[in-house]
Amino acid sequence: MQKLVKPYSKIFLGDGRSINKGEIFFGGGNFFIDPLPFFSTFGKIKKIFLYGKKTILIPMPKDVFFYKEKEERKYKVGLYKIKIKEKKVYLKIDLEKKQKLKDINAFLDETKLKEYLKGNLVKTSMYYKYEELIQNQIIPNIEINKSTKTVKERMLTFKLSNEFDEFNKQVGIFLEIEDEINDKYYLLGGRNSIILTKDIKEQILEKINIKEIKSKIKANKSQKGNIYFKIILLTPTNYPPEIEGTKKIAQITGKPIAFSGWFNVYDKDKKIDSFPSILFKLIPAGSVFYYKLEDESKLDKIFEEYWLKPKFFVPEYPYFEKSEDGTNPLGFGLSIIGVANIEEY
Repeated sequence: MQKLVKPYSKIFLGDGRSINKGEIFFGGGNFFIDPLPFFSTFGKIKKIFLYGKKTILIPMPKDVFFYKEKEERKYKVGLYKIKIKEKKVYLKIDLEKKQKLKDINAFLDETKLKEYLKGNLVKTSMYYKYEELIQNQIIPNIEINKSTKTVKERMLTFKLSNEFDEFNKQVGIFLEIEDEINDKYYLLGGRNSIILTKDIKEQILEKINIKEIKSKIKANKSQKGNIYFKIILLTPTNYPPEIEGTKKIAQITGKPIAFSGWFNVYDKDKKIDSFPSILFKLIPAGSVFYYKLEDESKLDKIFEEYWLKPKFFVPEYPYFEKSEDGTNPLGFGLSIIGVANIEEY
């Protein structure tokens, strides 16, 4: 079942701690949709994406970079190159001294993702900036007198924080879940935020032709006749798994996401204990892993395992456990496969 989830009340996507006066508060890092509240509300998650402009939106793959000349205003787009020389792997960027790199938080829609997976360069008009989709909230805070436990006069402050994000209009979260749900409104997470759900009838990511991607991967041989491909993370994961018939040669990943949660232990329907989970350092969505295909007969199985399925992870308790079908019930490790342009000498 496919659903569009939109906030009816405020949804906190980041750190929900209070801000104390005199405390340095830094909001930063990667945009990340925490699947735990959605799993608690709806059950097993198959896919989870940002949704806007009437399409799913995925974080820009990490092998795409932005650059510009010092005097220019607009940034251009480039693609990191993987070069193999005498069995050593190099990451190559074709830039002149005058050109400056820039890290831009951006998203691709389904049509642009299709072109990227074929090995085509993403153009400047082919992506959406974070600011077009999500706004930073201004957070009010007031100082408390610790002895009287009352508020202090004239100590109301406001801070702009990108730990507290709010969707723009027409932006929501796409969910593909296993269970059927019929209600329109639900309470989400421990804060009991009200969310509105709406059916999505069109099939997401059906525009991408798997056979075409496979054939392009087979045809795109390196100078030494080897076949390479890349796996792109659509949701975060903990570790890249071992893939039979391949050899991982390189990876381009973003800054890790610190992730944890509060784990409840139940005996039947009664909660008997609770404790914080271990701290995970997640590999963010958009990270790219490059593989050499050592056994061409395994390519079909690789697509069956890692094409739009949350299987790109290593089992680890409690959030990276496997369901009976081998997928992650929280939707972690969702991936897709594309053409890798490798220079080999």
